[in-house]
Amino acid sequence: MFGLMKSCQCNLSIAARSHRRLNYCGLCKTLGTVYGSQTRLLLNNDTVFMAELLSSVLPHTSSATDQIFSSFNCLNLPHIDSELPLHLRYMAASSILLAEEKINDHLVDSGNHVWRIARKMMSGPVRSASEQMQSWGFPLDEMRLILEEQLRREQNAPHLTSSPREILMYLALPTAAATSMICRHGAGLSGSDTYLETFESIGKNFGTLAYLVDAVEDYTKDARKGEFNALQAAWKMEQGETLDEDKLTTVVFVINQLRQSLEQDFTGLPIAAELINVYSNRLRINLDRKLGAYLPSGWQGVPVGTSTTEKPLCTVHSTFGSRWNQAKALAQETADNFQTQGADTAISRSYHPIVLASILPFAFVVPHQTSMAASYRECMSLGMNLMTLGALLSLIVAFILSPFRSVAYAIGLPDGSILKKKRDGESGGWCDCCGSCDCFCCDSCDCCSSCDCCSCDC
Repeated sequence: MFGLMKSCQCNLSIAARSHRRLNYCGLCKTLGTVYGSQTRLLLNNDTVFMAELLSSVLPHTSSATDQIFSSFNCLNLPHIDSELPLHLRYMAASSILLAEEKINDHLVDSGNHVWRIARKMMSGPVRSASEQMQSWGFPLDEMRLILEEQLRREQNAPHLTSSPREILMYLALPTAAATSMICRHGAGLSGSDTYLETFESIGKNFGTLAYLVDAVEDYTKDARKGEFNALQAAWKMEQGETLDEDKLTTVVFVINQLRQSLEQDFTGLPIAAELINVYSNRLRINLDRKLGAYLPSGWQGVPVGTSTTEKPLCTVHSTFGSRWNQAKALAQETADNFQTQGADTAISRSYHPIVLASILPFAFVVPHQTSMAASYRECMSLGMNLMTLGALLSLIVAFILSPFRSVAYAIGLPDGSILKKKRDGESGGWCDCCGSCDCFCCDSCDCCSSCDCCSCDC
């Protein structure tokens, strides 16, 4: 997963988590069903976020596909002729077209033959997505003309005499206009004009913000490769020149203004107050995550998001043995719950040890997802879940590296080392709350790089 709006699911209600899961898994499976399994690689946090927002205005009634979307089994796809939710079909087609433009942009910047191959592989899905978008009346040719304007603006940037901020806005405009068009037209599929301006504003602000965040993130890489970067162009910087605090302050100030505008836009949507807070917190935490690493030590400039220096820590840690005991207790409880769902017979009771033994590995690796499984079959489908496999790999790597991290911490290796230095207040051992998810409260724990099941307040 890539993109800015990585989800932080700590302390969310069951309804909010289910909403995220429906759009996350639903968009991935819609891509695979409609455009081929290879397009599921294009799933990213930002298109999932837009799908979440559009679901508030596009009509959707619960159907059989919702059960498939909520299934942990990543290979369980709906049939092509199923009644797929409109907001997911729209964002799936939009994802394909945005990926096409991203590939073309990389091809122009680098000329690498890998991007030529990628463009050829995507030709079929792009053709299908283009036809679908045009059937919805989307001005596809207009959007492509807007995005083609990006190259001309980049070539013209060295000759501009405007202020750095104005140049940044000038360069971000094509991206902002494209995302604005996608959001506005998606809202228009509802048949109502009520939220068109709100979604247009969300698209414009988010597109500009994402462009600037990418410019900060990619500055060092672009300088090393000699590729275009908006920050370098805005300040007419020499190749390899570093960003000083004044320039970073200007960029962060603009990003903060965009963040505030987006948070105001969220309040104009027909969604619950809980989701407004969820989206606002997600935006702030991700800006901290994305930009915090690029701000100098002792940063005194404009704060971004919530905090530029610290991330939420998972404070609950345990030994390997303790985590194993907790997994056994969870497996026992889950097996008992599954047994009560059926008839209490001698045969069902004889199956109980087998059910318990098969649940135990999942309870250890992904306890949160195991506890969410509504049936034994759904629990077993975790074996075909990519997030579960990712958690397993993280757990294995963490187990191997754990002794080295202890040694690294003991000898005081500096931040930035391959082995993470433990932060103040962080204890050793296994993190009790980790499953396999996509927030940041456990990014310093030994058992995983991230989770969605934490009890910490982030």
